Amino acid sequence: MEVCPLDRLDFARVIPPGALVTWSEGAGEPTALTTRLIAQQDRLEAELFIGVTLSDTLRDLDPSRFAVSSYCTLFRYFDLFERGGVDIRPSHYSRMADLRPDVLLIQVTPPDGAGRRSLGTVVGHNPAYMAAGAKVVAQENPNLPWTGGDAVIGEDCIDILVPEAAPLEQLVPRRPGPVEHAIGAHVARLVPDRATLEFGIGSIPAAVQQALAGKRDLAIHTGLLDEAAVDFIESGAVTNRYRETHPGLVSAGFLFGTPRLYRYADRNPLFGMRGSDHIHGARVLAALDRFFAVNSAIEVDLTGQVNAEALNGRYIGAIGGQGDFQRAALHSPGGRGIVALPSTAGRHSRIVARLSGPVTTARADADAVVTEHGIAELAGRTLQERARAMIAIADPAHRRQLEGALDGLA
Repeated sequence: MEVCPLDRLDFARVIPPGALVTWSEGAGEPTALTTRLIAQQDRLEAELFIGVTLSDTLRDLDPSRFAVSSYCTLFRYFDLFERGGVDIRPSHYSRMADLRPDVLLIQVTPPDGAGRRSLGTVVGHNPAYMAAGAKVVAQENPNLPWTGGDAVIGEDCIDILVPEAAPLEQLVPRRPGPVEHAIGAHVARLVPDRATLEFGIGSIPAAVQQALAGKRDLAIHTGLLDEAAVDFIESGAVTNRYRETHPGLVSAGFLFGTPRLYRYADRNPLFGMRGSDHIHGARVLAALDRFFAVNSAIEVDLTGQVNAEALNGRYIGAIGGQGDFQRAALHSPGGRGIVALPSTAGRHSRIVARLSGPVTTARADADAVVTEHGIAELAGRTLQERARAMIAIADPAHRRQLEGALDGLA
């Protein structure tokens, strides 16, 4: 392992022409490395694959220097999409571990007494990329929390170590309002004690977790956790006692929140961080009974088709793990696949006659759709039955218009 100060790191020496380069997402982004990479872009010729980011790294990116792709919207960089600077790789999250990057940029903690390090907030696809032979450049950041499970790696996994302290990227949660709390209450009606839960981040998952606080012996197996999970775990509802894999542990692949979450996760034996092959892997998910997947959407049509990616030609979401988790929940004994969303966005209905974007989850995989107005049970129902159930949970102001589309269902 080579140790290199940041000011001497020359990416032209590290990245061969035409190489595929990727880095950890969210709070795992090694911002000292990615900032230096973009600063040296005039001397580089490479392709970048980028995941969830809230950093300023790409502010000065020149799309003419790099071919840039992502599986998701880049939040702060819609202008790159508008200028054609980012192309989308449509993929289930489980399949992105098959990507073979040439260079991987990560963050790691300082070593423990045995010389091991932790990936901290993000495991994701990193172990798979390392195993596939990617050259690994690691930013050693003492601010990174130590987490266990698949996050722990040996020094032999790292090719170049760059010691550089930096603050972690943060995601400040938006507090749930009355609509979100109503959705959370409906979802909680569907979830029994001893269920294993998958949910994303944001105000709806936060409301769902608050509504589930009175349940018993729940477990968490999810791709992404934010600060709401701290209160959920401390409520006593989460014991992970009865889960079939890794009993007693919260399984997650990605932590993205505030310093409170990072402090809570640091050296916390309750957290078993896992790679995407485990969190999203079909074989692992198949072993879970009472698996409840709770995901959101941009819009859902009257037959149960879900669009979680784009609206009127603008990419604002992702396929992510929705397909992996939804289908696993349908096959889990006692499990459910739940899509939860507000009935409106401004003046527009999010329950629609026809989607304005791609089909992220097929209607054959539809189970339950929840808005603040109730639950639409779709599994096993005909198109007409589904449509009437969906109209019943749409905003009342839009129901008559939706009823006009009943005769055109196909």
